[in-house]
Amino acid sequence: MVKVERLIEASGRQVKYCSRPEDLLSEPLDLVFEAANPAVVREHLLPLLRSGKDVMLMSIGGLVDPELLKQATELAGNTGRKIILPFGAISGISTLKAAGLAGELDSVTLRSTKAPAGLRGAPYLTERGLTLQGLREKELIFAGSVTEAVAAFPKNVNITAAVALAGLGV
Repeated sequence: MVKVERLIEASGRQVKYCSRPEDLLSEPLDLVFEAANPAVVREHLLPLLRSGKDVMLMSIGGLVDPELLKQATELAGNTGRKIILPFGAISGISTLKAAGLAGELDSVTLRSTKAPAGLRGAPYLTERGLTLQGLREKELIFAGSVTEAVAAFPKNVNITAAVALAGLGV
């Protein structure tokens, strides 16, 4: 079992860094900051909450699974733990959330533009044998739900997932 790889000081507090989330379960930590990918969220969020830790998720796309979202929300509520979703990259997220809570949203559409190199290795492209090499102009590559987007482009959809969770849900 790999133990915590290094201990660093940040703002006078101890911060532990590790590459195996299960190593954190028995550590006396207040907060786990996830910065991996949606698959790590799906595998480790519930055990981390059960072990008494608050969790800040950068891979918000991991929460588009309705069953996981339900279980995590219930578990956090029952244990007093927090799931922190940093929406800082999206202007107007508070307005979107308020409109959703007020029942004033019928639909939400998000259009995203990415550099072709940023999509390299995406399952959607790989499964279809698509290459974006030589692409010089904007072109629609994908259209679908947030759940489909997370499966198709897991490294590129955290803002999409955040908008969905703040608005009408996934």
